[in-house]
Amino acid sequence: MRFDRLQATRWLTLIMGIITVLTGLALVFAPEWFFVHIGYYPPFNRHYEGDLGMFNLGIGAGLILAWRDPRRHRLMIGAAALGNVLHVLNHVYDSIISRATLAHWVSDGGPVLIGAVALVLAWWWAEPVDAAG
Repeated sequence: MRFDRLQATRWLTLIMGIITVLTGLALVFAPEWFFVHIGYYPPFNRHYEGDLGMFNLGIGAGLILAWRDPRRHRLMIGAAALGNVLHVLNHVYDSIISRATLAHWVSDGGPVLIGAVALVLAWWWAEPVDAAG
C-alpha cells in the first residue's frame, strides 16, 4: 500500500479544521469553562476569550473549506500552519519564563505542537497547482 500524500493532507486539514472550530465555539460560548479547563492563564477576560474564539472559528472554517482541494487552498493551510507554529513559540516562551516542569511542557505545549506539525505537514504535502491545472 502506497502512502498518499494528498489524502493525508485532506485528513489533516479536515481534522485540524474541526478541532479549531470546536476550540472557537468553546471560547465563544463557554469562555469560563475553557479558561478553567483548557487555557488557564489568569486573569480571566471574557472579551479576549471571545476574540480568540472568533479568530479560531474563521481559521477552522477556512481549513474545513480547504479539505476537499488542499492544493488550491495551500495558502490557507500555510496561514493556519504559521499561526499554529507561532502559538507553539508563545507556549515555549511562557514555559521558559515560568520555569515550567517537564510535565507542564508536555501537557501544555504538546497538543499545540502536534497541531502545528500536522498543519505544516499538510501545507508541505499539498503540492501547488500549476498554471495549467
